[in-house]
Amino acid sequence: MASSRVSYRISLQEAKRKCSERNSCFIRVESTEHIGLHSRYLGRLKEGVKEELNIKLMKYSDVLEGVPVNYESIQIQQRTGCILDELPYIHFDVKVNFIVFKPTVGSTLVGVVNKLGVDHVGCLVHNCFNASVSKSNFRNGLLYDNLDIGSEFAFKVMGTEAVNGVLAIIGQVEQQEETR
Repeated sequence: MASSRVSYRISLQEAKRKCSERNSCFIRVESTEHIGLHSRYLGRLKEGVKEELNIKLMKYSDVLEGVPVNYESIQIQQRTGCILDELPYIHFDVKVNFIVFKPTVGSTLVGVVNKLGVDHVGCLVHNCFNASVSKSNFRNGLLYDNLDIGSEFAFKVMGTEAVNGVLAIIGQVEQQEETR
């Protein structure tokens, strides 16, 4: 099923490690998810649940208020599912521990420059999340002038926006900070 594949995925081991890193904005979130599985998964519920959960990865979730990057500890909450109306889906709830990238206003992130515009710098955070810092949001013009593609710099999150599941981060640099 091609739609369940993600172009970039953070491994469970890496996601767990990032949860304990300073300025990563990765957290663990326990969630109960309602799953509607096609009857082709009878006898293979775990496989079907994993496919459904994989579809949710790397897309912004309003419920989780962030981007789930991986998961662990799947627990099916009932022994039997239910079929609604005449649809071929079996419905049940699953408890799962997601690792979520959840930047909040005021948190600090580290970006790697991937675009230098006339009025802004585009960067990637954790090699996959887009962030943008406008030239006017560099409170120290010196840093802006010294950036090149591949440069790493720290910034504060001013806001986030999600459109069609894609998270965009707006940042501000207040002073020149040393990155790790």
